Amino acid sequence: MLKSRPIVFSHIPKSAGTSFRTGLVSIFGMKNVLNDYTVSAKETSSSVLEYVYKKQDKFEFKKYLFNQDIDVLAGHFPVEKYIRIIPCVNFVTFLRDPVERVISEYKHFQRHKNLKCSLIEFASENRNINTQSRYLRSVPLASIGLVGITEQYELSIALFKSVFSIEIPQLSENIAPAKQLDRIDDNILDEIRALNQQDYILYQRAVKLLELRSSLARRGLEFSHGQFSINNNNKLQGWAFRSKTDKPLLLEIIDGNQVVVELVAKDFNVVMSSLGAPREGHVGFNYQLSSSSNAIKCRVVETQQYLELVEA
Repeated sequence: MLKSRPIVFSHIPKSAGTSFRTGLVSIFGMKNVLNDYTVSAKETSSSVLEYVYKKQDKFEFKKYLFNQDIDVLAGHFPVEKYIRIIPCVNFVTFLRDPVERVISEYKHFQRHKNLKCSLIEFASENRNINTQSRYLRSVPLASIGLVGITEQYELSIALFKSVFSIEIPQLSENIAPAKQLDRIDDNILDEIRALNQQDYILYQRAVKLLELRSSLARRGLEFSHGQFSINNNNKLQGWAFRSKTDKPLLLEIIDGNQVVVELVAKDFNVVMSSLGAPREGHVGFNYQLSSSSNAIKCRVVETQQYLELVEA
């Protein structure tokens, strides 16, 4: 089993992150929570400045985290920044409806930084397009310990408790005033939506993932991290694991309603190994399909959970 600390919170701006981080601090205390909000941010912890920015030695930073029994590392950083030194199942983030998130950040800059440009000018800047996708780039969504949804914050917090055995108070920090929800021209909303198509796809996947986790939790079943793909040669490949056990998962490949084969997710997967998955990355599986089919599914035998099919 993997060590469940430190929890690494990738705080995507304007996605309920301040409330969540404040809740973590209330549980663990300031001295056990390190912050990385960029090198120039006053919130960034001195040890992060020393190891990550000055020495640029993440290996030594990892030793520091575990030697000091740090409980939380949080900040405005992409998941990939620390995922090579801390297991993927220790990570938490929240996603929000992309248009709502952009508008919220725009209003925040207006209130606190005297921003003068229009909403669509702000939304059209490269740094404000598909922000959430950039925070999760190169890291499979299903590998992360928990991806919460801002619009389903209460449910997300309940699942956090289930995954990490920690009860977080439901605070409301840094919440925008109600006037933020004033009606905005539909054409502008459509433009922002078009600019953030990657974020919409990611957000919709995350919503489905949260619903799946919630459904399993209601039945007292443990969620299995995993996904699979099928290439042009009909080769099926994937990975699957649970965060709280080193026991390999038994899977079944299904074509329509017919079980084609059962197999065990025990092969070495270099990506999962690099992300610190359980079993030192021996969580992969593959199977050569006899022909192409649009009805192939992959299911965990014990819980009947279906894994997500992703593009090869």
